[in-house]
Amino acid sequence: MDTINILLANGDALVRQCLRRAMELDPVLSVKWEATNGLEALLMVRKHGPHVVLMDAQMPRMDGIEATKCLKNCNCPARVVVVSSLEQLKDAAVSAGADAVVMIDSGCEVIRDTIYQVLNKTKQQ
Repeated sequence: MDTINILLANGDALVRQCLRRAMELDPVLSVKWEATNGLEALLMVRKHGPHVVLMDAQMPRMDGIEATKCLKNCNCPARVVVVSSLEQLKDAAVSAGADAVVMIDSGCEVIRDTIYQVLNKTKQQ
């Protein structure tokens, strides 16, 4: 299988580091870029064209919900997996067009599995 290029968008450096390490336990997943806020994530998606964006729901400057909405409104081909620590943001993320929403405390294996599910859904359509 080809490498899956990931943009990791999260305002917390420690969370980014942990998610990067967890994703790279899978030899197919590769975190190529990191963004610290939603606006930066939008710019990086346009510049680099990742397969998947792991988007934190809450970030400075522009939150992940708004950034997801922007990506989906411009028909960006990247799949967006919103990661959140707040259950109440799930509906907002889905309404914004997220391809999937994962709670951060569900664990890294669930996040990795969700990435594959989202990409497999795309291939089947």
